[in-house]
Amino acid sequence: MDGKQRFSLSGPDLAISPRISLSLALVLHELATNAAKYGALSVPEGKVEVAWSRLDDARGGARLRLDWHEAGGPPVTATGRKGFGSRVIEREIRHGLGGTVAPDYQHDGLRVVLEIPLATDPAAAAAAAAAAWG
Repeated sequence: MDGKQRFSLSGPDLAISPRISLSLALVLHELATNAAKYGALSVPEGKVEVAWSRLDDARGGARLRLDWHEAGGPPVTATGRKGFGSRVIEREIRHGLGGTVAPDYQHDGLRVVLEIPLATDPAAAAAAAAAAWG
């Protein structure tokens, strides 16, 4: 990333379902809004990198891994409570898509790793979401 680029995206082309697209749009909007208000994008030297990849498992399943990483912003600390944005992310990724959310409040910036099943069959997606609940 050069000095003028504050936001970088990298990853392969992936076909994802409309449901995954909608959830990711909400989650990325929430992360970007918080970065602009409180995080790396709230200061001139801050940057955000978003990288994604496809993970295939031995059983033939596939997952999308998305890594949001802020750097160069104000110091970050976990507050110990979940705000509106954290609840939106949890609801969309964990409960809506059967995925995982791993926030890491690093001193130099927030890092969030999401993993989402790439089930194309609606019944398989529903089963993955149900499995996440129990």
